[in-house]
Amino acid sequence: MNIKIEKLKYKVVFNLNQGVFLKKGSGKNNKDILNKCSNITTPYLCYYWKTESSILYVGSISADYQKKLQHQTNLSKRVQNYLQNHAFNVLKNSSNTNLRIFNAINEQLKYSSVEFGIFQFDSLCMNERQYKYDDFSKNPYLVYMFEHILIADYKEKNQCNLNK
Repeated sequence: MNIKIEKLKYKVVFNLNQGVFLKKGSGKNNKDILNKCSNITTPYLCYYWKTESSILYVGSISADYQKKLQHQTNLSKRVQNYLQNHAFNVLKNSSNTNLRIFNAINEQLKYSSVEFGIFQFDSLCMNERQYKYDDFSKNPYLVYMFEHILIADYKEKNQCNLNK
């Protein structure tokens, strides 16, 4: 399999300054963050949490929250989950990913600013097929594959330490 990504880009959605922490809950607590996420109407995408020098976490949206939950955008619902869906799994004696990332980002904010954004690119070429970003972002299977390629690549650079 031959895969080539042309002109990978980081599109900032919001910044959190050092010492300014994520607040649990939606609505009034995080209105500014959720409004910024609502401006991103791309159905399926890969996103990141990063500092100035390192990608902390890569995730993807490959489920349609907008249709299932009548939410404003898929990205606003995904971020809202990070801010409020903090269930604890008693059987596994562990917190869920949302709580783990929420806590890790707040810990990082003690030492540096954190940026949240989405990955974009000009095109993805795979086995002689070419996908422009707009076409790619309509296919949840391609997005899921791209997420894991990004994680593997950043892990090779000793980044993505919040990804298991």
